[in-house]
Amino acid sequence: MLATWQILDAATTARKRLREAGFLPIPAIGKAPPILGWQNVAASDAEIDSWFHKYPEALNTGIITRTAPAVDIDVYDPDVADELEQLLWDVTGTRGMIRFGQPPKRAALFRTDAPFGKMATPVFTSPTQQRHRVEVLGDGQQIVVNGVHPGTNKPYRWHGGEPGDVPLAGLPELTKATAEQFIAKAAALMREHGWTDEVRKTNGAGLHGANHRGGADFIAMYGNRQQKYAAAALQGGFDEMAAMPQNSGRNNKLNALAYRMGTMVARQWIGSDQVTHRLYEAAAACLLVHDDGEAATTATIASGLGSGEAKPHADLNDTKPDDGGNADEPLAFIDMSNWDGQPPPPRLWSVRERVPLRQPTLFSGEGAIGKTLLSLQLLVAHALGRDWIGMLPEPGPAIYFGCEDDAD
Repeated sequence: MLATWQILDAATTARKRLREAGFLPIPAIGKAPPILGWQNVAASDAEIDSWFHKYPEALNTGIITRTAPAVDIDVYDPDVADELEQLLWDVTGTRGMIRFGQPPKRAALFRTDAPFGKMATPVFTSPTQQRHRVEVLGDGQQIVVNGVHPGTNKPYRWHGGEPGDVPLAGLPELTKATAEQFIAKAAALMREHGWTDEVRKTNGAGLHGANHRGGADFIAMYGNRQQKYAAAALQGGFDEMAAMPQNSGRNNKLNALAYRMGTMVARQWIGSDQVTHRLYEAAAACLLVHDDGEAATTATIASGLGSGEAKPHADLNDTKPDDGGNADEPLAFIDMSNWDGQPPPPRLWSVRERVPLRQPTLFSGEGAIGKTLLSLQLLVAHALGRDWIGMLPEPGPAIYFGCEDDAD
């Protein structure tokens, strides 16, 4: 068995080879890059050398998919996965490299001169109650190309060549238009197999009809109530685990979290791959992987998941929200019986006679006439204690959270 330093040394060599071949390599712990702002990394050989000591748990290597988009066939049915791969080659008119980490799921690598963002089919549910999806990873994403899959604990395998041995310029081209065409046909193929389109299931239920793309995409991305519950539980477990110090029962906690998530995996509320990946990231963040090793950590997660899957989670209707064991705080009652004899308190204003404090305020008007700019000026006036269109807002902090337009 190779020592960690030998694996890191081999990873450093592979990363430099990827860089020389035109790719943008990054280190990865399992499937996750440990570098903040990794989306913009374009490392030199010296920086790649530094990762050996900076990120000793990052034994895997990924590449940024900005100029090397990857088609990720995240499908558990081997026959349908084969059909989707053939569809990909038919649409692109060529055949390229395929990576396997957890067969029959697979990913194909391409190149592009005009980077584009991620795109995906809806999530589909097959008669086996497994959830499947096809994605094209582009600008802002990455894919692991070298190392060991955290779920199977086996090396990633490539068919038809391997990035680094094959330069980026030697990959088949994938344009945004071709990617969109493939995604549309992939979704149609999965529907032809009778798989349930989760966007379709939720359309019409508060989403203003079947063509409300934004609402449907929201459900497809974030799921129904059970899926949101499971996602929140996983994030909470990640936060708790990642913050644990050494000698604080990290391994037992990891097993308990895996068990709890396993009960939800059994109900198809969340995928075992997602749970395994996220819990492994948490174990790496608290240095449990560093102290116990990858194999032991992966075994702990697998053990807990397996035990949990044997005891499916109860229906949410029969459970109270998970509050970590704390009793719900009682609601405060207000006695209004003596209000008749008291003068009403003065209203508090953020901007007198215009914007009340502690209340939402609607700011409406025609599009593109300057509402956002005026709002930003108001926030600056609050922060600086300056006037705003002839009025004096109350001094204080302000935050702007914009949810208006697509990235383009």
